[in-house]
Amino acid sequence: PRARVAWIATLVSLLSSYPLLFTGFRDAMCSLLGVATPGKFLPFAGLSLSLLAVPVLLAIIVPDVGFVVSLMGASLGAALILVVPSLIGRRVLADKDCAKGERG
Repeated sequence: PRARVAWIATLVSLLSSYPLLFTGFRDAMCSLLGVATPGKFLPFAGLSLSLLAVPVLLAIIVPDVGFVVSLMGASLGAALILVVPSLIGRRVLADKDCAKGERG
């Protein structure tokens, strides 16, 4: 019975934490790629599905789910903290330069 309770607690933890991380990652990628404009549902859904397909395929291929969750958490966390903000900053600066008429 305790093992089942631990398994259910792990399931609840995964179901409640992964969507929060994924939503931030997806929103950052949509902003970076310019997909977040209203009326463009198909590119938004395609990006969401492709970002979700990677961990699903890894979970199918790799028998140890803990490894997949750890790998995705580490890579998404590192990307959200280090890579995505700098890419968004570069894009914002490039958009400001384009608005001023400068080329770089």
